[in-house]
Amino acid sequence: MTVELRSVRRATVPRETAKGRVSLGMIALYAQVGAYVVFLAAPIVMVVLLSFTAGEFAIFPPEGLSLRWYGPALAMPGFIDSLVLSLQLAAQAATLSLLLGVSAALGLARTRFRGRQALLAGIMSPLVVPTIVSSLALLQFFVGANLREASWNLLVGHVIITLPYVVRTVLASFEVFDWSLVDTARVLGAGPVRAFWRVTLPVIRPGVLAGGIFSFLVSFDSFTISVFLVDSQSVTLPVRVFNYILTQLDPRIAALSALLIYGSIAVLVVSDRLIGTSRLRGF
Repeated sequence: MTVELRSVRRATVPRETAKGRVSLGMIALYAQVGAYVVFLAAPIVMVVLLSFTAGEFAIFPPEGLSLRWYGPALAMPGFIDSLVLSLQLAAQAATLSLLLGVSAALGLARTRFRGRQALLAGIMSPLVVPTIVSSLALLQFFVGANLREASWNLLVGHVIITLPYVVRTVLASFEVFDWSLVDTARVLGAGPVRAFWRVTLPVIRPGVLAGGIFSFLVSFDSFTISVFLVDSQSVTLPVRVFNYILTQLDPRIAALSALLIYGSIAVLVVSDRLIGTSRLRGF
């Protein structure tokens, strides 16, 4: 009887120890994730708090709470024009990225050919290559080709950096796509275009919407590539904000930044309602 009890104790001790190790590991993981979240969210929270200051200067902690700076933030000269330009540019870049990205993802998912992985790596390279390197390369290309139209240069640059988001999300949707549905539609007389609109697109729509939303937000918030390609007539909002804080920093710019944060959160909430967070796991 004593021997049996000893054997049972020896068998249970490693399991309890393993559970203790797992618990400590999970605690360490949660602590690390929490530290990352605080590190990323702290600047955003600070900007929002500064936007509610009642004082004359953007200092932390804020001197009281007030909404007095939100009105003047919208009346800052040149900022509304830059906001309209950024919205138009983001919409155009997202539209072109969707047209090119869905077509590229369809070809990459439907066919297998030599060099497919190299082509996919080339499309995804803007996510790996530092943006400042891509910006310098585009600037040199446009100058060498004597392309001086800033609006077109900005559009090309923004499409390049937003295209990978569309391709990646749409490819994730194609991973669970049943291609026999398209074959059945073709057998029943549907042409390639009709089969795409009636069969393929409804299935991959979550990936298309997610890619479009990501592209819009990335283009709207892009600073590095825009600062190299803008001119005096076409200044995007991120570049306008950067130029402003180089000379002065007041609560108006904090209020304007807070409004942009609210807008980004609203877009993410709406996209979650339309798509669902669980459907973005493929990205």
